[in-house]
Amino acid sequence: MLEVVPSSPEGDDKPPPIAHARRTDPQTSHDAARSLKSEAIRRLRLLVYETLKERGPMHDTDLVAILEPTGYSPSGIRTRRCELVTSGRVMDTGKRALLPSHREAILWGVVEDGEPPGSTADSQ
Repeated sequence: MLEVVPSSPEGDDKPPPIAHARRTDPQTSHDAARSLKSEAIRRLRLLVYETLKERGPMHDTDLVAILEPTGYSPSGIRTRRCELVTSGRVMDTGKRALLPSHREAILWGVVEDGEPPGSTADSQ
């Protein structure tokens, strides 16, 4: 699984987002982490945020179904959504939806007073 350092706005003294693989991950994960560029990470994070804001709460399966055709991987989409949760811009709405597998999934939604990724809130 890839982990990402949180982003910071341009001009900040913090490093840009960088993808990392765990020591225990296979070589393919390390190769994938090296291939990701900071701007691509920021762009997908913003796309995930805007999708949730425009379309309303949804679970990861729907989010992936919407964004995967644009060329992003399911794991990358879920990772960016997780970063948005960690940064306080996206939250668990408390609602659940039943997946085709008959398992419940969290419906994720934007925090109404949250700022979009790339804003000055990223520097905190």
